[in-house]
Amino acid sequence: MRRKATTVLTVALAGSVLVAVPASGAGTTAQVKAKAKAKAAARWRNVSSKALKTGGSLDHIDVVSRTSAFAIGSEGAKAKLLRWNGKSWQRQKSSWNFIPTGIAAAGPKKAWAIGLAGNKSAALYWNGKSWKKVAYASPPLAGVIPALPAQIAAAKDGAAFSIASFNAYNGGLSSLMRWNGARWVPVRVPMPVNTSLTAVSVRSKKDVWVGGTVPNAATHALPVSWHWNGKSWKKISIPGDWGLAGTQQNTMTDLLAVGAKSVWALRAQGRGGLLHWNGSAWREVGTPLGVEPYRLAADGRGGVWVLPVPTGAKKTRYLHWSGRWTVVSGPGRSGATKPVDLDWMPGTKYAVSVGSSSPKGSPLPIIEVFR
Repeated sequence: MRRKATTVLTVALAGSVLVAVPASGAGTTAQVKAKAKAKAAARWRNVSSKALKTGGSLDHIDVVSRTSAFAIGSEGAKAKLLRWNGKSWQRQKSSWNFIPTGIAAAGPKKAWAIGLAGNKSAALYWNGKSWKKVAYASPPLAGVIPALPAQIAAAKDGAAFSIASFNAYNGGLSSLMRWNGARWVPVRVPMPVNTSLTAVSVRSKKDVWVGGTVPNAATHALPVSWHWNGKSWKKISIPGDWGLAGTQQNTMTDLLAVGAKSVWALRAQGRGGLLHWNGSAWREVGTPLGVEPYRLAADGRGGVWVLPVPTGAKKTRYLHWSGRWTVVSGPGRSGATKPVDLDWMPGTKYAVSVGSSSPKGSPLPIIEVFR
C-alpha cells in the first residue's frame, strides 16, 4: 500500500527553528535531492546557548520529547540544572550543594535528580515549577555501609527507579530504589546479597530492567540481568566471565530497554562490548578501536549510539551501531573535551550529548546534538 506524502516538523535543539523534512515515499525530484543532502549533512554539532555561559560541566541528560529535556552538572560544589523548553535551554535556580550522579524525567512536569552530598544521599524532585529536596532513605548495605545514589531512570507513566550502591564505578554491594510518589524507598529484588547492580532502564511500571554482576567462587564477575513485568522479577543470565570482580573494567556501565524484545547494555572490559537482548538471548559484539564503552542512547532507527570513556581529545567521538560500527566525530574545540552522557530525542533521529571542554584549563559546559 502506498503511503501519502506528508511533512514532519522537527525542532532543532540549537534554537527554535522548525525544519521541514519530507517523509519517505512519493516526492518531487527536488525533495528527494534535498532529503539526500540533509541526510549527508547530518552530523554532531555544537549547541550555543546563554545557559552555557558559565563554568563547570554538564554530566547527565534525559530527553523526554522535542519540547522537554533536563540536564544536570556541577560548578564547584553546587549542582547546575538546565531545562530545554522546546525553544532554548534555560538555567534553573539551584542552591543545592551536591555532586550529581543522575537525572531522569517522566515529562516536563515530573523529573528527579540524585547525587552525593559528602557521604550522604541527595535527591531532588521537579514538580513542573521548582525543584524540591526529597528523602532517599536507602538501607545501609551489610547493615553498616551507606548506600548512595548511583543511577536513575524513569518512564512516561511516572515510574522511576534508582540504584544505590557503595561504589557505582567498580562494583560492590547495591540495592534498588523506587519512587513511591513522595520519596525513594527500597525494592526487593531476588538476587544474591553480593550482587553489584550498576545499570537500570525503565519503560513503564510493568517493564523495568536492572543489570550488573555477581561474583562466583573464584571472585570473577559474572554478568546478569533481572526483568520486572509488573508482577515478579525474572533473572536473565548473560553469557560470559568478565574477569576479577571489583574493578572498573568489568562493570555494566549502561542499560537501555527500547522494546519488549530489544534491550541493549554495555560492558566495560578490555575493548568493551555492546550486548543485545532479542527477547530470547543476550548476544555481544565488541566495540572498535579498543575503546571502553561508557554510555548508550537509541538512534531512532533501530541502532544505538555509544559514547566511549572520555579521553580529553579536542574532538568528541561517538560510536554508532547499525549492524556495523561507524565512528563519528563531533565539532573541533580548542581544549580538552569530555562528553560524558547522551540521550535520544523520542520521535526523531536526533541525539543529544553533554559534557565539558577546557579551552583555557578550566572546564566549561557543552551540549552537542546530532541532526
